Amino acid sequence: MFALRQCRLVALTTALLSFGVYGLNISDEDLKKQGWSAEVEGGLSYSTGNTDQSSMRFRGAFDYFWADWRHFLKAEANSTKRDGKNSAERYRGSYKADRDWTDVDYTFGLVTYENDRFNGLEDLFTLVGGWGHRFFPADSMELYTEAGPGYRWNNSPDSTDSEAILRGASQFDWTISDNSSFRQVVTFESGESNVISRAETSLTTSIVGQLALKVSVSMTHQTKPEVDNSGVAKKKLDTISGVTLLYRY
Repeated sequence: MFALRQCRLVALTTALLSFGVYGLNISDEDLKKQGWSAEVEGGLSYSTGNTDQSSMRFRGAFDYFWADWRHFLKAEANSTKRDGKNSAERYRGSYKADRDWTDVDYTFGLVTYENDRFNGLEDLFTLVGGWGHRFFPADSMELYTEAGPGYRWNNSPDSTDSEAILRGASQFDWTISDNSSFRQVVTFESGESNVISRAETSLTTSIVGQLALKVSVSMTHQTKPEVDNSGVAKKKLDTISGVTLLYRY
C-alpha cells in the first residue's frame, strides 16, 4: 500500500512538470548553447521501533530559453507517514518566465500551485508579476531580488479567501568550490488575511559525474493559519529537513 502511494505521488509530480522558481545553476549563455537543463532529486527513509515512520521527497526542475524569455518549471512532493497514517503531505508546482532588459535587471511572471492539507494551504493558487535585480558581491556569489504585486486564491474546504498580495523574494547562490555550492531562497506573500513566508537553505556536494548529494532545510510560516475542526489554530511554522540525491542533466 505504501509503495503504491509513493508511485502515485511521483506520478502526480511528473504530471505537474509536464504542463508547466528559480532557475537552475547555469548561466544564460550556457543555457542558450545547451538548449535546456534539468534536475531531478529524491530521497526515501524508513524507521522502525517505538515509531514506524517513512518519508519521501521528490523534486524536478526544467529550465529552457524560448522567444527571448527564460522559462522555469518546477514540481515537488513531500510525504511522511507515521504509524501507518499520513502526518505530512505537500505538493507544489510552479512556472516562471523572465526576460532581461539590462545585465542586472529583468521582469518576470510567476504562477504557483500548492496543496498541503496539514497546514491549511489546500488548492492555493498564486499569480504574480514584477521586477527583479541581480547583485554580484563576489566572483563566486550571486544575489537575486524580486518584488511585485499579485493575486492569491485559497480554495481549501475551510477557507475560500481570494485577495491581492505583495510578493518579495531573494535567492543567494555561493559556489564554494568546484564540487560544492550553497543556496538560500527566501520568499514572502503578504495579503490582508495571511502572510506566508518560506525559506529554504541547501548545501549540494558532487559525488561523481552529474550525481550529487543535497542537504536542505525548508520552512513555511503563516501569520494566521487555519483553525482545525476542534477550534484549535494550526501551528504557524512547518519545517521539512531532507537529504536527497540530485542528478543534473
